[in-house]
Amino acid sequence: MKFFCIILVFISALNFSISLSQDKQNSERFMEVQMLINSDLDDNYKLIKEKSTELTPTQKMFIYDDKKISAGLPFVLNLLVGYGIGSWVQGHTAGGLIGTVGNIGGMILIFTAENESTAMIGVVLLLGTWLIDCILPFTYSSAYNKKLRYALGITGTVSLDIQPKVNMTHNGNVAPGVTFSVSF
Repeated sequence: MKFFCIILVFISALNFSISLSQDKQNSERFMEVQMLINSDLDDNYKLIKEKSTELTPTQKMFIYDDKKISAGLPFVLNLLVGYGIGSWVQGHTAGGLIGTVGNIGGMILIFTAENESTAMIGVVLLLGTWLIDCILPFTYSSAYNKKLRYALGITGTVSLDIQPKVNMTHNGNVAPGVTFSVSF
């Protein structure tokens, strides 16, 4: 009977040791995936996808909820301040450049114009890039979050995507609108 108890204690200790080792590996993988995302989602996409296969669904959702980006603050900054500031804050370099160059270029054309047509081109450039800047945070966050879900291997989630849209009417007027899409 003592021999049986000793074997049982040994097996329990071995199982506990294996469990601790697996938990440590899983914890290291969890931290590694987060650091890869922080470093650069685009450059590390394949590595993130590979390493996240060993994570639990709960860990994947935790990382996704922590690392997804929002369009709220960048939209407000681009709307009120302009110059692509919101896109820069969001990490969208191309959007930031579009806003900064477009807004500064429009202002330069407006204030240095020698005739009305040049000033009008400046106004159109300024307002056009401002309008684009108001839309870009939504498109960028949607694309980024979708790529993050795919990299983490999150499937079966439902997401609602709301994006502003500009339509041209049949008489040439611009009509603002909103598009909704649901993905599963």
